[in-house]
Amino acid sequence: MDTSVFRKILLACCCRVLSTVNGTAVPKRSLQPSIAVSNALDLQSGSLNENFATKNQAMNVWHDGAASGKELVVGLVHRYNNFDIRIDDEQYGVVWESDGNTLREIQRVRMSCSDVELAVPSKGPYAYEARLDLVPWSLHPECSCVPSQTNCIRGVEASNQSMFWNLTSPINSHFVVLYNEWKELIADPGNLQSLNRNFTGLVNGFVSRRVTNATSGAPTDPALACPGSNDDAFGKDTINKRKLRQAGMQLPDGHVQGRWCLVKRGGCSVTAKVKVCELSEQLERLL
Repeated sequence: MDTSVFRKILLACCCRVLSTVNGTAVPKRSLQPSIAVSNALDLQSGSLNENFATKNQAMNVWHDGAASGKELVVGLVHRYNNFDIRIDDEQYGVVWESDGNTLREIQRVRMSCSDVELAVPSKGPYAYEARLDLVPWSLHPECSCVPSQTNCIRGVEASNQSMFWNLTSPINSHFVVLYNEWKELIADPGNLQSLNRNFTGLVNGFVSRRVTNATSGAPTDPALACPGSNDDAFGKDTINKRKLRQAGMQLPDGHVQGRWCLVKRGGCSVTAKVKVCELSEQLERLL
């Protein structure tokens, strides 16, 4: 779909010429009304990829007052930045001043989250931000509200327990982005597994102890949690827990037991990492 229309504001003016007869304004019959259209504004494109937020009516025109005789256009702008990821999305309430032909930005206020509603009354000087209902197709569930909440600001929820942070909102505040071992985005048409219940547990940073009985060719970085390299059987995606258990390949006792197993990508297959974490009695695993 061509989204260029959402990056422009077109000013349309309907003109009708009047003359006066005995002091009374009457239309000239020899002239027809006309409409003039001009391109008043182009939003920032390039690497910023700005569009008007068009979910609901989020724009209005304010009169700036008799002193300047100008009008202000107030609206909500969504900045995608990198189209391939959502974590860098931003939204702004923007004010433009109109001279009748073009719009000049005079103020920009960043919204509290990347997917909100902006109500712009017909009279200023206030606009009102609101959170949207949580829906399954939301690109930013962390910006939503649910009826059971007393506070709509969701964000990341965690509790501080001495050296560890206890993550309490893995479903409500996180989404998955796929990268390969070279940190390139992966376009994966498959369905990702999803959590169907909340997990609460400690995250002890990245795994910091090597897999026991790892092969001589396995990566030395313990955060990779590899029992072997990509070139041997223990590091390939065909490995299973039975073979790893027989070889005694798992993380040292108690290292991730009852905690999230946080490991880095690369060095061996994702399957090998997952099986190692499962054998080590982790709560859940994070790549």
